[in-house]
Amino acid sequence: MKKLLLLILFAAMFAACYSQKPSKAFVSNFYDAQAFMYEDNFEEALKMWRLAEDKDPNNPNVWYNIGVCCKNTSKDREMSELYLRKALDYVNPKYKRGEHKERTAPIDCYYHLGSVLRMLGKYDESTEMLTKAKKLAQENGRDKLVELIDEEMEITVNAKNISTRKSCLKMEVENIGDVVNSEYSDHSPIISCDGRTLYFTSKRPNSLGSEGYENIYVTTKDDDGKWRAPEMLPVGINTKGSNESVVALSPDGKELYFFRSGTSLQGNLYVVEKGRNGSWGKPSNLSATINTKYRESHVTISPDGGSMYFTSDRPGGFGGLDIYVMKKLPNGQWSEPKVLPAEVNTPRDEEYPFVHPNGSVLYFNSKGHESVGGYDVFFSRINEDGTFSPAENMCSPINTPDNDICYSLSCDGKTAYVAGVRADSYGEYDLYVIQDKTEESNMIVYRGSVKYADNAIPKGVLVWVKNNTNGADLGSYKLDSLGNYTCYLLPSNDYSLTYSKNGEKLSDMQKTPVDEEVTSFRESGNPVQLDDVILPLLIHDASITLYGNNELTADAISVLNKVRKTADELNEESRVLCINFEFDENQIAANSPQMKRVVDYLSKSVKPTDMSYNERPMERNLYNVTVLYEPELIVDNPVEQIMDTVEIGNVYFDFDKYNIKSEYEEILNKLAAFMTDNPGAKIEVGGHCDYTGTDEYNFLLSGRRAMAVKDYLVAKGVKQDKVEVVKYGESKPIANNNRSSLRKYNRRVDFRVLIQGSEAYLKIAEANIVDDGKPDNIGKAANTANKTKVYRVQVFALVTPKPVNSFGIPNLKVREINGIYKYYIGNFSTYDEAKQVLDNLDEQYRSSAIILESWY
Repeated sequence: MKKLLLLILFAAMFAACYSQKPSKAFVSNFYDAQAFMYEDNFEEALKMWRLAEDKDPNNPNVWYNIGVCCKNTSKDREMSELYLRKALDYVNPKYKRGEHKERTAPIDCYYHLGSVLRMLGKYDESTEMLTKAKKLAQENGRDKLVELIDEEMEITVNAKNISTRKSCLKMEVENIGDVVNSEYSDHSPIISCDGRTLYFTSKRPNSLGSEGYENIYVTTKDDDGKWRAPEMLPVGINTKGSNESVVALSPDGKELYFFRSGTSLQGNLYVVEKGRNGSWGKPSNLSATINTKYRESHVTISPDGGSMYFTSDRPGGFGGLDIYVMKKLPNGQWSEPKVLPAEVNTPRDEEYPFVHPNGSVLYFNSKGHESVGGYDVFFSRINEDGTFSPAENMCSPINTPDNDICYSLSCDGKTAYVAGVRADSYGEYDLYVIQDKTEESNMIVYRGSVKYADNAIPKGVLVWVKNNTNGADLGSYKLDSLGNYTCYLLPSNDYSLTYSKNGEKLSDMQKTPVDEEVTSFRESGNPVQLDDVILPLLIHDASITLYGNNELTADAISVLNKVRKTADELNEESRVLCINFEFDENQIAANSPQMKRVVDYLSKSVKPTDMSYNERPMERNLYNVTVLYEPELIVDNPVEQIMDTVEIGNVYFDFDKYNIKSEYEEILNKLAAFMTDNPGAKIEVGGHCDYTGTDEYNFLLSGRRAMAVKDYLVAKGVKQDKVEVVKYGESKPIANNNRSSLRKYNRRVDFRVLIQGSEAYLKIAEANIVDDGKPDNIGKAANTANKTKVYRVQVFALVTPKPVNSFGIPNLKVREINGIYKYYIGNFSTYDEAKQVLDNLDEQYRSSAIILESWY
């Protein structure tokens, strides 16, 4: 009888629940809340459910959804337990999801309550509730829910086991404060080596107007050690309409690595370098070895620079996101990626790799292993043989039931940072600082400097570090734009530092760190200064022989090519090579035709003002060339008889085309063979057009023609830097443009030898122009007969004119042609005069300037 009365009472309650007609306001709140939950925006959803509860306070469906939202907002777990327990009495296997008239709760209520109990540390109650949930899910064919329950039961077992251990790490976790943290999501803290600069990612509103998107911010400590208000990194790193998230910082603080994606999670990894003036340059995409069509989200460099770890969900891993490693090879290149073993990776996601400053511990996030909920921080020790120990959970207080992500350490190993959602969070994710003394590092950060004796900054110099104590090669370090480098050494070990360029040893240093340097680094946080490395001035000697009034011999050209190559290498580093010619003035004069040939040949790389005669300049990079003179030469044509000669001509193109016709492949194949057989040779590839079309279009078309030839040569094995592309547009015709039969000769690519070959001689054949004698004038330009040719330096062209005196360029003039305002300098009688003016322009104008030919 009592059971019957209870059933009648329950039925009456159930009927009462269903008899209420929901108001329009309730319906609106219901579907708004559903929409927010669909986007995982549980905070906004909770606000809507609270409004719905005000209008219908006895609705079990509302109770259930409030409980789910409270569970997912991290701060209201006790409230979540309260509401889910209320809804538990109304669980209905036939629950209709997404229906505003529904007034019961789904069987998922048992799963969510079990999950909340685990988060609250009530592990036995959690296991009991999850067991009931699994039974109901199996009875009702809810296979996906069964999978979620199994995963939650595994996490509960992990959490219970870890809770019985002593605290893994005795640490204090403290919110970094509201000066840095906001009510929005702030995560991915990356600390500089000295601990005074912190980069992080935030969703806070900013000047880009990228609401809802992540951008990268930086904060620095003041003199009192307090964090200043964060500033957003500049546009170029941050962009509107994309997510940018900082992932790593190089040990010297000069390279920042970050992830960029659009609205999807797919994206790529980028690196940006800090310039000499402290401003950031243009970001560049990491190599295709790392970035693929799959998702690559994080990257980090080991302290010694020898290993790069990154995450990817590419095929070949364990499942989800996995951690890969690449090793730096002896040639400075990176090896192919290798997925880390099962001691680190699992079928679930692994992210946020970070290597301890001592180089022997890898920290990372994982949803696998012994996770106690969401992403946990794990560590694996890197053994001397390169293997990894089984991953260990960092435990409380670092790991919580929620996501705890992006664990990183300062260089002294004392201070760690992590992002998470905790009771004292200001918004979503907050940044937390952790005092960590368990993995204190003896690693010392050293900073050194490399310069030439003339104070020039070397380019392309690598600092190779070897531990002589254990024989380990620790990889190489690059110089920054000021010639500085940073490296990491351990005390009581003997190291060799070798400074090299292009495989050639320039200098070396021996270093044995001492305990006093450990103390100094720990107390100040500043890198220990190494002795400066001063590279010596360049001094070379050579000799050539000139014969009578003959052309330069192959032997002389071979020597002069070496001089030019040396000068070009120095020019790349903004250094100057001086050449001193030593000769007997009784035999040959400095202004003789023979010496003029030598000077002209070298002037492509060395200014005449940097050449001297019988006078060695002091404290300068010097090539001393002894000039011998013989009145006669036995052979008549020394270059062509001593060396093989390779002769090539122009490559011609159809009207408005830049594809290479098959008839010219033989010429280009011959040229490619010459260039590969003579690796020191260098050529100019000049693109040209006839006068049909606008100046601007022809300028671009001439560049496409020249690039088509260069691409062909490069594909045949010619090095990129040995082919210099020049766009001439229509400025250098070799045939009358007013004759349709002759204009085809102006649609060409021609060649100029910049550095002659050492094994063979490259000869450029003159164009063979065949005139059919028929006049043909289409009226763009007058016939050039009986007119004077002049050269102009066109600096730039604008659609909207500006006063010529606003640019600060002497003798600048402007003329308007077809609505384009062309700014130019002079009417020069020779090309060399115009070239000298172009070369003396400021760098900002030089790259866009061109030399044009005209007739008057």
